[in-house]
Amino acid sequence: RVAREAPCPVLVIAKDKVHEFLQNVKDFPPRSWKRILLPVDLTDAVRGGLVYGAALGMETGAKLHIVHVVPGDGPGAGEAAAAKERLAEWLGAELRWPVEFEGTVWTGIPLQHAILMEARRSKVDAIVLPARDRGWTQRHRLWSVTDGILRHAPCPVLSVRGGLSGLTE
Repeated sequence: RVAREAPCPVLVIAKDKVHEFLQNVKDFPPRSWKRILLPVDLTDAVRGGLVYGAALGMETGAKLHIVHVVPGDGPGAGEAAAAKERLAEWLGAELRWPVEFEGTVWTGIPLQHAILMEARRSKVDAIVLPARDRGWTQRHRLWSVTDGILRHAPCPVLSVRGGLSGLTE
């Protein structure tokens, strides 16, 4: 609930990772972060996450690892290629900051699993997670995608609420 309603980004660190994180707290924001995962759905709703991800990337010299998940039963090769092309076009239009990035598309698997699997596969140091403002029933649903990522991420998660406008281009 805090991650969805806070007036600022919220850094969430898994309970079993707190001790490890506190060993390097003097370097915060962590200068050792070299790969930052940012899940996107190619809509304006993730713009706040993109702004914060780019700012962290520029500050720390980290590379943004942008992941897009296409829902469904596993689209064919043509649909996956089209999704990669749409991601490249969206990044070209939206990413206006001098930060190194790469994009990956996952197809046919649930969003939460794709994000967590990509975080582990790519060995990212942090996740910038755009959190959507939702209605009361969805916000309080225990097993939401955001809740699952915050609980099971292998690294710190910076949750950025959709309506934040603290940073500008």
